[in-house]
Amino acid sequence: MNALKRTRRRAVTLVEVVISAAILAFVSVGAMSALVVSTKMAMHAQEDMMALEFLNRQVELVKSTGSYANLGVSEFAGTEVFEYDPNFTQNGPTFTVEYEWYGFGVVTSATTTSLSFNGSTWPGDVSFQNAAGEFDGHYVVLRRGNQVARITGHSKSGNTHTFSIDYALNGWANSSWGTNPLAGDAFEVDGGKWCRITVNWNSPQNSTNARSHSREVFVPWRAV
Repeated sequence: MNALKRTRRRAVTLVEVVISAAILAFVSVGAMSALVVSTKMAMHAQEDMMALEFLNRQVELVKSTGSYANLGVSEFAGTEVFEYDPNFTQNGPTFTVEYEWYGFGVVTSATTTSLSFNGSTWPGDVSFQNAAGEFDGHYVVLRRGNQVARITGHSKSGNTHTFSIDYALNGWANSSWGTNPLAGDAFEVDGGKWCRITVNWNSPQNSTNARSHSREVFVPWRAV
């Protein structure tokens, strides 16, 4: 009888070991999965920091450029590709930088209370593409004649954009241009150039995981 009891005790102990091992394996798999997820999250956060650092650097480079006239024309125009660390490319993502310039252009036609231009290069997914534009209340500056007028509306038909303007800057009375703009006259909103800078990248660990950060930057006019 005692031998039978000892055998039963050993059988129960063996079952307990098997169950414990199964529980341990289940917990270990869960812990490993959590570790993998947390590692990926940490790597994504690190890449985000790299991208923001790189984006801020590009913004400062644009703002401090020595040639205002070439901004958006031959400098910081279109798309550029950069390695975060050219010496150790495996340590960081490859950044594709897009520069979208807007807020300035050349007059195509004008009336006493409006100014039209070709806005085909302006970003297409921002609110100032609509009639109720975000430039309402801002000021358009014409270099020829040093004229300044307040923007009261913005309409768009195809690539042709039209600013409705009021030459009375205080907004209390309606007034037309002092001298109507001519085709070919350069203009700027608020006396400078605007740019949306977007940094796109794919994680080295997941090439299908496309991500991006953007910032808007305004560069005031200067005679250089």
